[in-house]
Amino acid sequence: MDNANSNSRRLPPLEQENQQSRAMSQKKNIIKQQMISSNKFEPKTSLQNKKTGPAPIEEIDNFICYFCGGQDCKKEQANSNKNKNAIEGLHSDWITDNILAMQRLSTTLMPKVIPQFQQHNIGAVINLQQQGEHAQCGPGILPGIGFSYNPESLQQAKINFFNYGWEDMTADTTFENLLKICSAFDLMTKKGKKVAVHCHAGTGRTGVAIVAWLIYGERMPAEEAIRLFQSRRRDSLGKSAQRDLLKAFEKFLSNRKWYAYPKISGLINDDIVQQQNQYVVNELKNKTKLIPAPLYVIFNRFLIFLEDQILTPQQILQAFVGDPLNLSPLNKDELQKLIKQFDAHNFLLGQVTDIRLLPQLLFSYFDLLPWQCVSDKFALDIKQHLNGTQILDIFKQCAKDLEIGSFYILKTIVSFALQLKIADTKIDLKTFFYRFSISLLQKYQYLDDHFIGFSLIRTNKIEIVQIVFLQQFLQKWHDEILNLNDKIFEENQLSKDFRELKGV
Repeated sequence: MDNANSNSRRLPPLEQENQQSRAMSQKKNIIKQQMISSNKFEPKTSLQNKKTGPAPIEEIDNFICYFCGGQDCKKEQANSNKNKNAIEGLHSDWITDNILAMQRLSTTLMPKVIPQFQQHNIGAVINLQQQGEHAQCGPGILPGIGFSYNPESLQQAKINFFNYGWEDMTADTTFENLLKICSAFDLMTKKGKKVAVHCHAGTGRTGVAIVAWLIYGERMPAEEAIRLFQSRRRDSLGKSAQRDLLKAFEKFLSNRKWYAYPKISGLINDDIVQQQNQYVVNELKNKTKLIPAPLYVIFNRFLIFLEDQILTPQQILQAFVGDPLNLSPLNKDELQKLIKQFDAHNFLLGQVTDIRLLPQLLFSYFDLLPWQCVSDKFALDIKQHLNGTQILDIFKQCAKDLEIGSFYILKTIVSFALQLKIADTKIDLKTFFYRFSISLLQKYQYLDDHFIGFSLIRTNKIEIVQIVFLQQFLQKWHDEILNLNDKIFEENQLSKDFRELKGV
């Protein structure tokens, strides 16, 4: 027999407990040092959303379980809550009006708890446990499921179930996992539903998840969000590693930028789109896989105005190109506030009263990129193909000078213009394409000095020849698709052909 193992078995119980405590403390210190040494703290453990199923589940027994009472686990007793429970019979507290922190559920609790969830409009339960953990606590876990309840019982009650677990008593999760959790909160918030969150006791990992959402979704400072959770849920977030993780997550999110990109050589639009997808979630992430988020968000806002008949196509067009009869200046301070708001990935535009600010926000995005979205060479090369040549043929000749990301930006602009044209066939889009060409080529220095919302363009064609060619190209693209009539929004072949030209 191995002497070390033999000696370990002969240690008195208290010394064994001390050894285990020291091991856990050492692990915590390693995690903390990882966070301190890197702004992008990413522990090695890579967690995925685990699905419940019939596969055998390994029971995860560790020393934590033996100190909380076994079947009489105090972490799973509603009467141990020093506050009045938010849900009767469940150790639970409201953190905000829409977020519930609670102990883990169990099969015996379900008949009493589910009706209360429905009464409170709780639309989802987020489970932060690993399958098989705390198998000796309370009523234990279900064979083949790995949790103390069957998630199907929630789903049968039309309550969504999400599982994003990591090891108990640690901060051993990733920013990617926290963003997945935030996506669940975001989804339910947009549906007008409340969210219940649990781990084992509902104080540690639950606190990390809820505070992460308060930082991400509610734009709350980490320290303030931590204090809020601790004030509503007693004896919570007691591990410094968990609090440090949340502060590191806040710092990670502070790197979200749209208008302050560094002048990095070789950086292209595809790099920025890849970066944005580290931060955006759900619908926005699906819509902006290929284009910058501001382009989608602002165009989508105007299309909602159009659909709801709040604005006419002509009014939307005037917001982009200016109205000669209205020379009132824009509020530059409000524009800067919007830029800062977008830099924080806060795309809520309901408070914008002057719709002319939205196009300026979009033009500012392209103006401040560290490179031209469309190169001068591309704009000059298309000149000889503008008459009588189809768009695909132009791309075949000039595709090498246009990035894939830039292609999709141009396509999005043309598609938006098409929807305005379909709604009002009388509008003239020439100046619309002209104004976008200025920003795509970063030729804004050729605007009149007093320009802030009105397209009063200088007429020195030697200086702005690339703008003219790009404007004509966009107009040609628009007209060509318009001739497809009912197939306008089924036009995907051009995208496939362009990607093949680029070898992607």
